[in-house]
Amino acid sequence: MKEINLHQAYDLLQRSAAIILEGRLIMPTLIGVQDDDVNEFMYISWEEEWEDEMLNVEISFCEGDNQTATIDGDILTLVNSEGEVDEMTLLQKFDAESMIISKD
Repeated sequence: MKEINLHQAYDLLQRSAAIILEGRLIMPTLIGVQDDDVNEFMYISWEEEWEDEMLNVEISFCEGDNQTATIDGDILTLVNSEGEVDEMTLLQKFDAESMIISKD
């Protein structure tokens, strides 16, 4: 496990195709780092069913809560605006075509 700063964590999020949080594949909405503790730099949202109703769940992340983050392999840990720790798996982008080995 390694401790990183917010700018490094944000860069990793920008380079990720998506994240997995609590078993859900999510495309985070990145807003930007402004070096302002109250700035929400990212939010994630999804719909889930609860008692036969669809609920829209939204979680935001503020800069002040995440001046440092931890990374362990591909798992980034951040603190959401409710003060809860969220571990998210970063899914990296790759070029599938460049990975194909030619049999010529």
